[in-house]
Amino acid sequence: MTHEEIMTPRLVLWRMPKAFLEASLRDDIVAARQFVDLNLYPEWFDEKSIIRIRLEDLKQDAAYSDWSLRAIGLRSTREMVGHIGFHSAPDPPYLRPWARDAIEFGYTVYEPFRACGYAQEAAAGLIRWARRASGVSRFVVTVSPENKASQAIAAKLGFRKIGEHLDEVDGLEEVLLLEGSALETLIEAPDAPAGAAGADPPG
Repeated sequence: MTHEEIMTPRLVLWRMPKAFLEASLRDDIVAARQFVDLNLYPEWFDEKSIIRIRLEDLKQDAAYSDWSLRAIGLRSTREMVGHIGFHSAPDPPYLRPWARDAIEFGYTVYEPFRACGYAQEAAAGLIRWARRASGVSRFVVTVSPENKASQAIAAKLGFRKIGEHLDEVDGLEEVLLLEGSALETLIEAPDAPAGAAGADPPG
């Protein structure tokens, strides 16, 4: 496993270490910038719930740091436009009823930066990194059937529906899986050209 930042044509996916999350929880922008060299979007500091969840995950399992949140930054301007990351290390017990050796991820793109294709580009970059660095062969996302933008992104990446569940917070969600030939097609495909457009959902 390597800790380098993930580069795509337009984006850098910058690791958010424990010290960065702790500084963000304190609203200490100066300290946070020491660990993530991006212009941090103000809305990030309002996301205390996800920050606390990921800090608790790191406390429970130090190895999770390889899989935790990454800031999505623009390579051209160093602006943070959102974040993306895995919910656990590969093959967590909660995913085994759906798919063994799988891993789930989620993302957020902030409103001023949507409809630019950043979510799809970041997701493809994250998937390729996990496949090449650790051999992950199955990827899961859970998406509301009403979230048409995220449904479209998942379809373009090659995900297919394998079930659904009722989330305590978000309500009904479809469980979507990427594996096999669809995954290999994504891994082998050239990166999307800079400036590619697409719909970026809120999360």
